[in-house]
Amino acid sequence: MLTADSDDWACFEGLCGDAQAHRHLSAQVVVGLSGPARVRGAGGDVVGEAVLVAPGVLHAIVPSGQVGRIVYIQSFGRLAQHWGVAAWPLTPQAAQTPWACRLRGPNPGLTLTAESSASETRSLDPRLATALQTMRQATAYLDLGSVARSVGLSRARLRALAQAELGAPLAHWRAWLQLERALGALRRGENLAAAAALGGFSDQSHFSRTMRRFFGITPQAASRLLRAPRAA
Repeated sequence: MLTADSDDWACFEGLCGDAQAHRHLSAQVVVGLSGPARVRGAGGDVVGEAVLVAPGVLHAIVPSGQVGRIVYIQSFGRLAQHWGVAAWPLTPQAAQTPWACRLRGPNPGLTLTAESSASETRSLDPRLATALQTMRQATAYLDLGSVARSVGLSRARLRALAQAELGAPLAHWRAWLQLERALGALRRGENLAAAAALGGFSDQSHFSRTMRRFFGITPQAASRLLRAPRAA
């Protein structure tokens, strides 16, 4: 289930299930609540009380029957700044015990909000920041050329800014923010077709392909996780 979220982070909790290997644009902390967390990276399985995954790192959470808590951290947000995400290794890494203690409490939202407020938001080029906000708030698919023009840039220049400051192509960020909107719709109880439309996807197949690419699961599986009762 989704236990809490903000523009800076999201926190999910439930049984660790099967997922194909994937990469996403956020950083991730996987915390074991009923046993150790196990994350499979390119070099094999990493096991620990908590496992850190940097943005863009290929990984999969290994099904274990354990209850886990997964925190996704916006790579350019305040929490990422506070936790030094930019310096995390490019392979999954078992974290020290304080990470698990920090995130095992009964109300992770309070902890994450406090941690997030301890740092300033990373300074982005204001035109790039505006473009990201435009894409986040969109209710339909946005052409990147029109987004660039709305902030006074060429498409090529906005793409170059995104690559330089965010470390990933602008089209990937558009898809990531589309998923953010679609998952928000699923959380509110919308069906898969409505969620795909609200995310700006051309159809449910487009939504499913993008979901698998960035999260390793289908929208149907995500919907079940978002609506599941809290694991015991």
